[in-house]
Amino acid sequence: MPNATVRAAAEGLPTLNRRNLIAGAGVSLVSPAFASNDVAQHPWVRARQLSDELADVMSEVEGGRWRAEVWPGSRGEYPVAFFVIDGPSPLAGLVADYRWKEAEDEQLYAEYCELLTATVLPRVAVKIGHRRVVDPETGAPSWDQWTAETPEDIDRYLKAGISVEVDQERAAAITNLQDLQVAHDRAWESSGLAAAERATEAAYDAKYRARQEVFAYRPATLAEVSSKNEFLAELLGSGFQFSPEDLGAVFGQK
Repeated sequence: MPNATVRAAAEGLPTLNRRNLIAGAGVSLVSPAFASNDVAQHPWVRARQLSDELADVMSEVEGGRWRAEVWPGSRGEYPVAFFVIDGPSPLAGLVADYRWKEAEDEQLYAEYCELLTATVLPRVAVKIGHRRVVDPETGAPSWDQWTAETPEDIDRYLKAGISVEVDQERAAAITNLQDLQVAHDRAWESSGLAAAERATEAAYDAKYRARQEVFAYRPATLAEVSSKNEFLAELLGSGFQFSPEDLGAVFGQK
C-alpha cells in the first residue's frame, strides 16, 4: 500500500517515524507512553506484517492467479474477498493454441490434397479372366475382363468360377500386382506424398490433443465459463460431432 494512502487513512493516529522508534528504545524524544511494545503492537505494524504474510500465501494459490481485498471487520459479515487477477486466463491460452494447430492442420491437408491431385501414381490393378456383359438397351452380350486390385480379388474370381483362364493366369497376375505395388510405393515416397501424409497426420493429432485440453479445462471464473461455452457452441455450429470421449472430457467423466 503506498505511503500516501497510509498517511491519509491514519489521520489522527500517532505517526510512525524514526523519532518514534528511537523513543521506543528509551530516548526521551516523545512521551514515555509511546513505548517500544506499543510500536510493535500498533495496528498499522500488525497490518503490514499480516499483509506480507497474505501476499506470500496468495503467491502459492494457483500460481498467483488470485488477489485479496480486505475491509475492516466492522464493515460487514464478509470482510475478505478474493478475485482473479485481470489478464489472459489459462483457458484463453489453450484456445489460442488450438486455433493455431487447427489452422496448421487445414493448411497442411490442403497442400497434401493439392499434391495428390497433381501427382500421377501407377495404379495397382491388373486385368484378368473374362466376364459376360449385357447391353441394357439392346440385350446384346459382350465380353470384358475383370479388374483385380489385390491377390484376394483374383482368388475370389477364381473361386466364383468366372473363367478357366483365371487359374492359368493367377500366378502371373499376382506377380504383376506385387510389382505394381512396389512401383506405387516408390512413387509415393519420391513424389513427397508420403512425407506430406505424415505431416498431415501429425498436425491432426496435435489439433486433437489441443482440443481435448480445452474440453478438459475446468473454468475458475464466470468469464471462463462463458468463454468455454462459446468455444463449444462454435464447434457445434460448425457441425463437429462430439464423441463419447469428447463428452467425457467436457463433463469431467472418465
